[in-house]
Amino acid sequence: TRKEKTGMYRASNRASREFCLICGAAIFFHDDGDTNGMDLTLATITTPRLFDYFELVGHIWVEDAADIILDEDGKGGGLATILNDGLPRTKQDSASEAY
Repeated sequence: TRKEKTGMYRASNRASREFCLICGAAIFFHDDGDTNGMDLTLATITTPRLFDYFELVGHIWVEDAADIILDEDGKGGGLATILNDGLPRTKQDSASEAY
């Protein structure tokens, strides 16, 4: 269950976005053509046992995150670890070419 309510709006003619009503952060992306899942913005979730609730099946828009450095020494951290877990990665949306 969710602690706080979310808002939703039509992002395009084929998708909706769900967002936090308190801070406005985009949390979920619902593609009308994908009935098997949704896109989740992991950085918006603070649930300690997140993967008890979600099954991660791949990473999208990896091209946009390729240059992210997570600490002062230029080393990766949480995001780098998640992106190197062996799951499929695509440059942009799930239908784009592999990263």
